[in-house]
Parts: sequence; C-alpha cells; structure tokens
Amino acid sequence: LQPQTAQPQSGTCTPKVPGKDALTCYCCTRSFIGRLESRTRPLARASPCIPARPIAKQQPPAMGNNNSSSSHNVALVVGKGVIGRSIIEYLDTKPDEWRDVIVLATSDPDFETRARTIKVDLLDTKDVEAKLSDDAITKVTHVFYCGLAPGGTDDTETNVAMLKNVVSAVDKHAPKLQRVLLNTGLKRYGVHLGKFKTPARETDPRGKDNTIFYYEQHDALRAAAEGKRWDFVEVVPDVVCGYAVGQMNLAVTIAAYCAIQKELGLPLTFPGKKGCFDKLAQVCFAPHLARACEFAATSATAGKEVYNVVNGDYFRWETVFPQFAKHFGLEFAGVKTRSLAKEMADKGEVWDRIVAKHGLKPIKLDKLASWGFADWVFGAEFDVMADTTKIRQAGFADVVDSETMFVRMFDDFAKMGVLPPPAAAAAV
Repeated sequence: LQPQTAQPQSGTCTPKVPGKDALTCYCCTRSFIGRLESRTRPLARASPCIPARPIAKQQPPAMGNNNSSSSHNVALVVGKGVIGRSIIEYLDTKPDEWRDVIVLATSDPDFETRARTIKVDLLDTKDVEAKLSDDAITKVTHVFYCGLAPGGTDDTETNVAMLKNVVSAVDKHAPKLQRVLLNTGLKRYGVHLGKFKTPARETDPRGKDNTIFYYEQHDALRAAAEGKRWDFVEVVPDVVCGYAVGQMNLAVTIAAYCAIQKELGLPLTFPGKKGCFDKLAQVCFAPHLARACEFAATSATAGKEVYNVVNGDYFRWETVFPQFAKHFGLEFAGVKTRSLAKEMADKGEVWDRIVAKHGLKPIKLDKLASWGFADWVFGAEFDVMADTTKIRQAGFADVVDSETMFVRMFDDFAKMGVLPPPAAAAAV
C-alpha cells in the first residue's frame, strides 16, 4: 500500500540534529520511519515537525510475564554501540512506559540521554557484582543485551563470559526482572561461511560453525532462565545501520567512501565482487530494530522465542549504488573490485582535508568507517535474506524502505556534522 499524506500537526520541534552535543533528533527520526513503513501500524507519538500519515489503530503488545504496569518498567541496556544507542534513544522518548533507563558501559554516552550510566568492566566478575548491587538495579524489569567483546565476534569465550556475568548479577539483585533480550546476528545461520539457505528462518538448524558465540550465548541464557521468575528472547538483526560511528556501521562507511571519491574527483564504483553486485541484500535500520526489541521484550508471547529483525525488504547493490552516485553528484562507473580496507588505508589525510573544508566533527577516518566490514558485506556472492514472517505474525508488522533509508541517513550524518553535505562535497 502506498503511504498517504497527513495534514501538518500543530506544535513545534527543536531538532537535535544540527547541535554539536547531540547527534540526532529522535523525534524527527521516528516520524521518518513512519513514512517508510507499511500501513500496518500506527506511528506512536508522531512528531509535530514532520507530520505522520493516518493509519489504522493497533493495540499495543501485552506486557511480559508478570503483567506489571508499563509505568514501572526499568530498562538495563548493556552496551551503547549502534544497537544499544538506538534502544537507549528510543526508550528516552517513552518516559511513560519506561520510567528509568540504565546503561552498562565502560564510558559515558557521547549523545544526550536521560539514562543513567554505570561504568563497569563486564569481564571483571567482582566489578560486575559490585556495580550491579546498586539500589537502581533492584528496580530493573528488562535487560537489553547488546554487548560485544573487544575482540569482536571471533572471541567466543569473552562474549559468553560477559553475558553470564551480567545475567548472574541481575538475576541476584533484580527481583522484578521479567525478561532478558539478547541481540545476536545472521552468523546464527552461517552467513559468514558462504552461501546458506534463504530466506533464513528461525527454525532452521544451526550453521556448520559450532564455534560462533551466538549459540553458546543462547544456550547459556536458556540455562540461566530455567525455573526462574524471568524468561528470555533472542533477536537476530543483520547489517544494522544506525547513528553511532565506527562500529560496523555500513551507512556511514558508504557515505564516507562516496565523499572521498568526490574529493578526489573520481567516479563512484561498486568496490565489491561482481557476483555480489546483482544478488539480493538486506539491512536493518537501528531505530526500527529498537522498536522491535521493545516489542520482543514486552510481548506476553515472546518468551523463549527467536525473532529475525531486518527492514523487511530486499534490494540489489546494482540498483542502489547508481542512486548513491546521483545523491553525491558522482558519475557511476560500474564494478571495480578491490579491498576498501587497503585502498582507504592511506586516505586519512584526504578525510582530514574534507573535515577542515566543511567544518565537520574532528573524527578520524579510521574511527569513522568500517572498511573491513564493508569488504565483507560487498563480498557476499549469494543472496542474503532473513525471513521476518514470525515477528510480523506475532504482532510487530513494521517495515522500512531500505533505499530511502540510506539516502536519508546520508543527509542526517551531514546535518550532524559527521559528513559533508552531498552537494557541497566539491572535487579538488
């Protein structure tokens, strides 16, 4: 169904996008999502600065397994990367439903939030026990686990130990705990091993790689919840695109690549393998994932379930890369396979020049973009598709237009002062 245009609403909004302290206006972002979604769900709290379209009303999901009032919900978000940040920002907009938000991290968030941060080393059992015996933890009703070890997804032992430490402490000190939500990823289905069964469904057997820590985390969480007052749920996103930088964020990496090509006076080419260019791909808009996580954490029927969460549409790089070129005022010159990690290794000075020219935030290129991750995504010579039927049938029917998402995010990062405005990224 095609979106419908609503009449502008009264009121004003002061977006945080242009500010130097906050990196995004979540009010505007949520309204934008509403314009991307299908007519299956009402847009909650529509922003007055960007009117939402009228759609059919839908009942909110029932609360978790102890049926407590939503006004008593207290979230404990573990991690503040691409996923954690989006969950924090989303819950920030719902103080009536989420009374308090607590963040576990090694440092304070670099974005505005009402959440309280507890700085903790998740690998230090004694530190976790001491910090999570805080009085605030006793009120926690839901845990959103988005932690990732410094060694990344290859460090199984550390990733599992971090989760166990958190769950053990929260189970001990949070008598009101209802559910622990675990974010994993498509490696659950063996995407990192090559071609796999698509669309991937939650009932598919585990991949051939038994060392992937997602399996051990799931099993550890299931064992910890056995016979307890609380349960758990696993959410499986893929290629999450959000407003944090430098953390496997494909959207900002693509935009940085386009800006550098523009600065060097070069055409835009698809840097991946030719066999990937025409295959089906998918991504997940981080704010969309945040809402899906809230649904999975609070739905009465979601306990012990696994849900795939992506935008819900599929696209081909051969379709979107010419659009990227047009958006940045570049010529598109087809496929030119090479490693961005290698090509961009010496482009730090070029990026510094772009930063100085446009007065951008002083973020170094190696901290902004994830070239190795982009190489991996653009090297998949097979369809990458996750089936989202299960979570839709459960009651979360949102979808996002991925092609529109990319373009909007490019503009948002420019307003945030992270990337140059596409039209102003002048060639040398």
